[in-house]
Amino acid sequence: MVVSGAYPITDYLAVKLGALHLQVDHGDFNGPKTAALLKEAKDLLPYMPQSLVDRYKIQYWQKRLLQQYSRYKGMSKLEAQLEYLRVARKSPAYGASIFEIRV
Repeated sequence: MVVSGAYPITDYLAVKLGALHLQVDHGDFNGPKTAALLKEAKDLLPYMPQSLVDRYKIQYWQKRLLQQYSRYKGMSKLEAQLEYLRVARKSPAYGASIFEIRV
């Protein structure tokens, strides 16, 4: 739900969660091979909300995501999933229910 943009999230938390998602999906950071995963804006969308991706140039997000992702080297898939949940709990919207209101 974070990536869909349904819940508000800070840039800082979005980068941490995106980097953890990369760790779960692709394992350890591997320099140029990993950087190739995020060549275009559309490549960021599985890891970052569109509303945030649109705010800055792709290079800004590439740099921040890859720097954070490299910090998780050596973390197992399970550890990354648990850390993702721990970080997600820091969001002010954590545990909130969103209801559509019709007028």
